[in-house]
Amino acid sequence: PVIIIILGFYTLPNIMNFYYAFTDWSIFNDQVNFTGLKNYFDLTQAGYLWKDLLTTIKYAVVFMVSVNVYGLFLALLLEKKTRVNSFFRTVLFIPILLAPLAIGYLFKGILSVDGVLNNFISLISNSDFRVEWLGSINYTVYLIAILHAWRLSGLATLIYIAGLSTIPEELIESAKIEGAGFWQILKNIKIPLIGPSITINIIFNFLAALNQIAFVLSMTMGGPARTTETVNLFIYNTFSTGRLGYATAGSLVLFFVVVIISAILIPVLRKREVEL
Repeated sequence: PVIIIILGFYTLPNIMNFYYAFTDWSIFNDQVNFTGLKNYFDLTQAGYLWKDLLTTIKYAVVFMVSVNVYGLFLALLLEKKTRVNSFFRTVLFIPILLAPLAIGYLFKGILSVDGVLNNFISLISNSDFRVEWLGSINYTVYLIAILHAWRLSGLATLIYIAGLSTIPEELIESAKIEGAGFWQILKNIKIPLIGPSITINIIFNFLAALNQIAFVLSMTMGGPARTTETVNLFIYNTFSTGRLGYATAGSLVLFFVVVIISAILIPVLRKREVEL
């Protein structure tokens, strides 16, 4: 049953994408006709897909860096096995279990003009503080990426804790006896020895961000002025207009971008592990 579900709902639709991306498949046409590269010429002329692709990459980079900074910082705080640390490890994992749409709407309410954040700042500053946190064409996409990173930081933390737990305690003690401080131990021992954990977190989170849609959809719907519109949101909006073949062509572009980035990123990170 599992194989049938995977083949029917994942493998087969992805294979069919390679055909429908080159057709005029639409809810307005009775037949599906092969049109060659027309959809890609239309995508190029419209210009939106390439702009959205750049936005997606910027979003993915900020998201990946934020998740790893959060995760490593929290892992170092919760590294030791204590009851208190075990409790906080569990608490940090809870956001992963929540729907991204629900978290996105929650943050949207907090960051709205009349939301909790502006009202709190107004209260402590004794002024009428009103900022359109989700209305900037310059920084809103980065703000969403940083907030989205918070949701998956718990998983990154657990992966880093697993990596840190494999480091022999004798090695750390020897370094301390030799006079090494916290930063020296972190730079010269811990970071090199958790190389596989770093690789997993970078690859997983970067590729996850390239394929995300729910967080941006719930917070900004791609606005303002499409500056937070990612490729997946572009595909979603295009499907909504009924131009199914055109939207599928956009999804195929994203597919090849993910494949190319993976083909470059994975060997580089693996080579770094060997060098360390």
